[in-house]
Amino acid sequence: MLSTLHTNDAVSSATRLMDMGLEGYLVASAVQCILAQRLIRRVCQNCATPRKLDASEQAWLHDEAGISLDNHDFVHGSGCNQCNQTGYSGRIGIYELLVMDSTLTEALRNEDQNAFQKAASEQSGYRPLVQNALDYARDGITTIEEVIRLCGWAD
Repeated sequence: MLSTLHTNDAVSSATRLMDMGLEGYLVASAVQCILAQRLIRRVCQNCATPRKLDASEQAWLHDEAGISLDNHDFVHGSGCNQCNQTGYSGRIGIYELLVMDSTLTEALRNEDQNAFQKAASEQSGYRPLVQNALDYARDGITTIEEVIRLCGWAD
């Protein structure tokens, strides 16, 4: 088990190991699963108010996340004494689990990063970090701004 590997998601972790000089067949034989985790700020429930997405947020959802939620109300913390006027109070974890299967293992053995990424995205039950973060935004646990900030796609 590696305690820390600086990558943006689970998929890039395996390819990062190869970038660090490990042979693909060694990574394939040693790795059983990869768990990526990040902390996302919780919206303050004391000052949370509903709001519609602006045009740039709608464009991001469509272009980067491949979804359209134009009519969905998200929340935004307006700031209060309980959250020190930040609109956020506390954090919650988001996770991405990639379980190695024969297709992923074969791609690693062949050191084929494109095949590895494609196989990961097609794996049954695989959910990228951004999808888990969007679930929290839809449920009013965090803000869409926080999801965009976390995913590194803010302009």
